[in-house]
Amino acid sequence: MATVKNLFDLTGRVSVVTGGATGLGLQMATGLAEAGSNIVVCSRKLENCEQAAAGIEKLGVKALALAADVTKPDQVEAVKDATLKKFGRV
Repeated sequence: MATVKNLFDLTGRVSVVTGGATGLGLQMATGLAEAGSNIVVCSRKLENCEQAAAGIEKLGVKALALAADVTKPDQVEAVKDATLKKFGRV
C-alpha cells in the first residue's frame, strides 16, 4: 500500500521557491525539503534567504540562497544559471 511519503517523495529533485525566505514561501520550501527536494530559496533580501537555507539544510537536503527580484528578467535568468550550476537541473 502506498503511503503519503511514497506518493510525494521528491528525493533528488530540485525546487526553486520564490519568496521562500519568509512566511508562506518558507513553509512551502520546508515542506518540499521534508519530502526530499533540494531547495533554491530566493527573495529580494539575501540575508533572509541565507537564514532560510541554513534551516532547510538541517532537514538533510542541499539548499542554495539567492537574492532575486522576480520582476526583473535578468535576475530570474541569474537564478536559473546559479541553480543549474549547483544542481545541474531544476
